[in-house]
Amino acid sequence: MVKLNSAKEVLKLYDANLDLARCFGIRTKDFTKLIEQLEIFIDRMILSRKVSEEVKQEFPDISDEDFILEAGKRLVPVLNQIQKNMKKYADYDFDLLLFSLPENKGRRFFELMAELEDIEKLPLRHPDKRKKIDRIIESLKKYVLEIKAISMPFIPANIDPGQTIIFKVKFYYQKRVWRKIELKSTNTLKDLHDSIQESIGWCNDHLYSFFMDNKFKGDFDAEYTCPHESEGRKTADKAKVGLFGFSRGQKFAYLFDFGDMHKFEIEVVGFDSIDKNKRYPSILGSHGDAPKQYGY
Repeated sequence: MVKLNSAKEVLKLYDANLDLARCFGIRTKDFTKLIEQLEIFIDRMILSRKVSEEVKQEFPDISDEDFILEAGKRLVPVLNQIQKNMKKYADYDFDLLLFSLPENKGRRFFELMAELEDIEKLPLRHPDKRKKIDRIIESLKKYVLEIKAISMPFIPANIDPGQTIIFKVKFYYQKRVWRKIELKSTNTLKDLHDSIQESIGWCNDHLYSFFMDNKFKGDFDAEYTCPHESEGRKTADKAKVGLFGFSRGQKFAYLFDFGDMHKFEIEVVGFDSIDKNKRYPSILGSHGDAPKQYGY
């Protein structure tokens, strides 16, 4: 992993060189190695956070200088092992993989690191320091889930069978018209498709696809199509929604009827726990009348 002198400097570099990955010939959709390095980075942060709290509890009156020495002494053996584990990633440039992420997602990592740099400048006993570091760790965990959702080959998340996911489905060209649909994490993208069609009252008699990269470009790596059009491709009936590790605000695309090309934008707007007295999928709300399915 490349050690950065200043995340803010890298942010400037990132904004000035958004096509840097192309210059270096990176053509990948497989972010497995990046994800593994990010997870090691998060583990290291969690470990450092744990050791810091242990030292502060054992030595409540310790000076900042002695704290750094004591915490460093405890961390050295474990960090040395982490460094050894990182050697297998020597051929995978961490920064360049971040640059190669679509939709400027790489920038988010450097934004979080810039925030972390500011937090680390706070005094040891600043009342908000611990809370701010915890927030960065949680943001990084969500960030990794977002990258897993777009990484090809797809890296499935662990399904929480007791969780539901709430989606807001908008007509791409009439975004004031929407439907809110709740699915169990074990429901599939096909279940979502069927619920969308039910909620807008259309005839469910055409082909469709979901594009998890939020683009309507026929990218087979990001596409989950209807079972009738599989031909060896990934299909919506096999894709449980919980496997995608969705985060709030994440968007993806849905295309219905490859002739009339009806486009939809789907956004993850929330999560809940399964209600045993409720039927899923469940249509939670709607706004506006759906346009006519056929223009005649």
